[in-house]
Amino acid sequence: MFSFRPNLLSLDLSFNNFTDLLGIVSKLATLRRLRTLVLQGNPLVLIPGYRGFVMDSLPKLCILDDRNISPDEKHQFHGLSSKPDLIVNKAQLVVSVGKITGVPNPIKPEELESSPESPVITHSYYVTYEFVEREKAEDTNSDEVIKVHQSQMVATPNTGSPPGNADTGGSESPAKRVNRHLTLRKPWAETIECSHRKEHITGDLVALKAFLIAGTTVTVVEEKVLSWPIAAALAEDAGKKGKAEKGKPKDGGKGDKQKKKKESPVELRSDPPLLRNLGSGHVNLESLLTGDQLVAVVCDFGVLIAEETTQPPSPKEKDGKKSTDKNKKPKSGGESPGSQKTTVAAKGKGKNKASPEGKEVQEIQPVPLTVEFQVQLIQWTAASNAQHH
Repeated sequence: MFSFRPNLLSLDLSFNNFTDLLGIVSKLATLRRLRTLVLQGNPLVLIPGYRGFVMDSLPKLCILDDRNISPDEKHQFHGLSSKPDLIVNKAQLVVSVGKITGVPNPIKPEELESSPESPVITHSYYVTYEFVEREKAEDTNSDEVIKVHQSQMVATPNTGSPPGNADTGGSESPAKRVNRHLTLRKPWAETIECSHRKEHITGDLVALKAFLIAGTTVTVVEEKVLSWPIAAALAEDAGKKGKAEKGKPKDGGKGDKQKKKKESPVELRSDPPLLRNLGSGHVNLESLLTGDQLVAVVCDFGVLIAEETTQPPSPKEKDGKKSTDKNKKPKSGGESPGSQKTTVAAKGKGKNKASPEGKEVQEIQPVPLTVEFQVQLIQWTAASNAQHH
């Protein structure tokens, strides 16, 4: 490959599609005078042992990917080149999702004062992100992840990628296909702790490179579920309640016990969940191809303003809606009983507003909707790390 230029001192092979680390290093070893090498932007830089294996295999190298090779770094990876069986053409990345802040409280006063026929409204929140499709994803510390990683630790020469075809550009790369991953659903809080950490392992380094160049999309989702009391259970419970009130004893001890026995939990029927994207944004991951091992960002989606909403109608209200509307005059500017709460991103700070009663209400300083998101590329820091993977 380089036999016609054996005296090269510097070589730049950046942003090609080299994937076979063992193969390229064996060819570079013929350049006895090589001191500076650039391989960043190639899929093979995503392999955990990439940097250590290259510097130990090319002991006269001084600069790798625009970074000086220190004596301490050489010492840490000494002997790794004699263990090529530890080098696997796979990449490991860990995605972490931290805190969500700035989600408006979804509970309204009218929901707290709801009648027995009103639905039970449940709000939950989670984060979605995209990741390259061809990967094995499991929770970190999962035995299955380790097993899959070890079962594919046999390195095979990549004879299908001759030097002349190494620089394929973007045209021959596979189409970027991604899966959407979800964090666990969490109830509302001023600060929602997602505590999500997932390890992704993939052997399709070319597809991973294309994905990192394109970046990922992070979205905060609200899930709202209305659970309605079943009519039969509601009627039975209402009947028992009436009897209990009539025969209520003066001394509360024995009567309270009897009342608890007569009360039965109301069965609920849940509607399909209503999903709404509260905020979505793009995260650039290309720096993982050029030497960075961590991309950590706080996605800021702006301030969410919750519009006023009316309580959802009960089944009885739905049935009697037509007859009720005939006896009532329409109100200008009013909302329909089934209107949903919506949130919009707003710029600027909140101001004091007057309530319908004419009283001035002081608003709390608005907090923008944010979510902590990071992607870490696993790289060995010493030859000893290879023994644990």
